[in-house]
Amino acid sequence: MIIVNQKDFASGLLYIALGSVVTFGATSYPIGTAASMGPGFFPFWLGLILALVGGAVIFHSLGSGRSDETGLLEAWHVRSLLIITISVVAFGVALSFLGLIAAIVVLTLISSTASQQFTLTRAAINTVLLLFITIAVFVYGLGLQIQIWPPFMLN
Repeated sequence: MIIVNQKDFASGLLYIALGSVVTFGATSYPIGTAASMGPGFFPFWLGLILALVGGAVIFHSLGSGRSDETGLLEAWHVRSLLIITISVVAFGVALSFLGLIAAIVVLTLISSTASQQFTLTRAAINTVLLLFITIAVFVYGLGLQIQIWPPFMLN
């Protein structure tokens, strides 16, 4: 058996690693049963399912034939990884000081620059769509108490 699709193989390994960490971390909470779920129930089973999916992806990436040219791993774009990481950290900081709307604007504008096809128009469209979806789902749909506007605008 050889690795036919390197991207799928690497993705499967990542799924297994992440699923294992989540499953192991969830064991520090009471898991409970399906009838009486504890706080560790959902992450435990989600992590386990993710690890199993990773195993299936790895199995699918193996074969006895010729390697798939489209499945070759490419070099990592470290600049893009750093920009995405910075945008997520900036979102977390901006959320507490500026509110959800400004934090999403910060997140999408910074993370959009990681793409080689970056345009300000695309970034603006993504920002507006993400704003509507996030507010609809988390604020109105789930009723989460998230600060939408900056504190200085509420006084």
